[in-house]
Amino acid sequence: MVIKNIAILLSGVIISIAISVILWYKVGYVPSICILPGTFKLLFRLAANLKELIELYAVFCLDEDNYFQWMNVQIKKEYPNKPKDCQKAEKIFSEYYDKPEQAEKIHSMLTEELRKKPPFPLTISVLCGLLFLFDCKGARDIIFKAKYKHGAAGNMIFNMWIFYYDGQTELSHDDIAKEFTAFWTDKKPKF
Repeated sequence: MVIKNIAILLSGVIISIAISVILWYKVGYVPSICILPGTFKLLFRLAANLKELIELYAVFCLDEDNYFQWMNVQIKKEYPNKPKDCQKAEKIFSEYYDKPEQAEKIHSMLTEELRKKPPFPLTISVLCGLLFLFDCKGARDIIFKAKYKHGAAGNMIFNMWIFYYDGQTELSHDDIAKEFTAFWTDKKPKF
């Protein structure tokens, strides 16, 4: 779709320039100048949409089983209170990632975060990830609720967590959990 869109715009520009050159050569200067503004308009449209098209292409090429790739796309999103959300998510992860006995507290923190307006999507995602990591009772239901019943806040919740609980992936719990912890500990996301 992205390549098709770029090809259509470029072919329009090439056809416009070709018609301008032919008219200038055959008829004269005036008719060719009438077509050039349209050509420039197509070029500006291409330039304006190029960044969005590249981002769209990256999303289409995304390996949805790979937490690192998926999360790198999510972190680039802009939203209100992003710096505060990023700091809070990092703090929560570093404080709780090695404390499975705190699963109850994380569950209550997630419930509380889901009530806040505007939501902190990255914080909610990390809390869901921690619940998945600890594989605590009721994790699937609260992760599902956070993903699908809380609008924008659910956009940063990794689908594989729910797919695992629903038996829709061949990846093991350990593999998915290792990617989550590796992303937040070893690779340190850049916000």
